[in-house]
Amino acid sequence: MEPIFRMLAIAQTPADMERYVDAARATPQLRLGLMARDPAHRRDGVEDLIRTALARHAPHNLTLISNAYPVPGSQLLHLTALGLKELSSAGGGGCLRRAFGASTHSVQEALLAERMGAEYITLSPLFPTASKPGITGGGLELLAEVCAAVAVPVFALGGVTLANAASCIAAGAYGVAGIALFAQNNIEELHEAMQVAEQHSSPN
Repeated sequence: MEPIFRMLAIAQTPADMERYVDAARATPQLRLGLMARDPAHRRDGVEDLIRTALARHAPHNLTLISNAYPVPGSQLLHLTALGLKELSSAGGGGCLRRAFGASTHSVQEALLAERMGAEYITLSPLFPTASKPGITGGGLELLAEVCAAVAVPVFALGGVTLANAASCIAAGAYGVAGIALFAQNNIEELHEAMQVAEQHSSPN
């Protein structure tokens, strides 16, 4: 089953969680995935972020995702690449008893996530980004290679901007994900840009 959202915002502060919840409520046609990620990778930090969204009465067009830790109230769990490998060693996705997505950085990790039963994957980093200084990223070539290798929806992540998002869709990405991408752009405008990109990438 493909996720209903094609944009995946990663929030690391309560203020960002509130902003994205409000944006989703104000734009009913928007389908947004909202991932709660604690910068220090703390479980209680993720729980606080999810509680913030729930207290804001997250609308039905918003899918709440908890990063690294299963949290009540979230619809999806997002595994780190390390968490994915640990899951594989434990015997596969069935032991989670819940829907999940996963971070990947290569064709091999993408294939593993698909075998484990991930609903979607993020592929990163694709382009230079301030969060990973000195790393150029795999670029559109890696993105196209991964998208051709797996059937699971792939979200482009890492240095994705309003300017290169359309190229990511053209390369085969199901959607886009990011921190700065959503923090630095109006979500409604990004949604419109994604719709145009999807139309141009669709076969006639």
